[in-house]
Amino acid sequence: MAVKRIWFLSDLHIGSYYGLMGDEWISGEGNNYSPNKGQKYLIDCWRHMLRSVSKCDYLIFNGDVIDGRGHPRKTSFDSITTNVAEQSENAIEILTPLRKRVREMYFIRGTPVHDQESGEPVEYIAKSVGAKKLENGAYSTYSLFKHVGGHTFQISHKIGTSQVPFYRATQFGRELMLAGLLGRKEPELNADIIVRGHNHYYMHLETTTQHAIALPCFQLQTPYMTSIAPFAFIPRIGAVVVELNDSDESCPVKVMRYLYGHPRVSFVVENEEVEKKIAKKDR
Repeated sequence: MAVKRIWFLSDLHIGSYYGLMGDEWISGEGNNYSPNKGQKYLIDCWRHMLRSVSKCDYLIFNGDVIDGRGHPRKTSFDSITTNVAEQSENAIEILTPLRKRVREMYFIRGTPVHDQESGEPVEYIAKSVGAKKLENGAYSTYSLFKHVGGHTFQISHKIGTSQVPFYRATQFGRELMLAGLLGRKEPELNADIIVRGHNHYYMHLETTTQHAIALPCFQLQTPYMTSIAPFAFIPRIGAVVVELNDSDESCPVKVMRYLYGHPRVSFVVENEEVEKKIAKKDR
């Protein structure tokens, strides 16, 4: 079997002040928005990742490509715009150049808060950038079973998480167990590689015959993440490429990660000694 390479990207959150964007954003009103400091860092990581990843057979976007309108019970203060059409056009501009680097491109729909309940923006983006049309006539889906080189991927966006890092593997262990049980009854659905996004951290859980991968993201820590768990929810930036090579008996499935650290998280730090020095100076 020839070597097959599958490239995964997830959680770009285009439209958020903390998400990926291009070199500029011209709004529908004609306002010109430039990337902030954090976004410039994301752009640098994105470009380095593009230079580092060699040509792949497939590229799969695993949800939350855009930031969407946001949660109705929360304010939209961290959005460049809540105009989903504008976000979609910016996503198309960023993602179109990637099409020529792969044979086929797929899109998984993310959470309704970001990719919208109808999935319409993702469908529009996927069709516009040349994603593969699925058997049901759509260009995006919530769950994809992809058979490649003797392996079966099951790819969905969302999975549960934990603020305690060493409990995070529990969710994936359960998924692998259920996939194995289902595969006994339905061989076509016997997924040996499970891929999820949503939680903005990287993890690779491996057994003798199965793999589970949590994908990194291209969004910095948002105020919402900081308010919930400032230490537990520091995102991991990057992408993953899975290389399949059954002629290599020692390592037929190779998971290659392209990871980037998070910039220093902005905490408000009160230091009594510093405050004393400032007060002394003011006198």
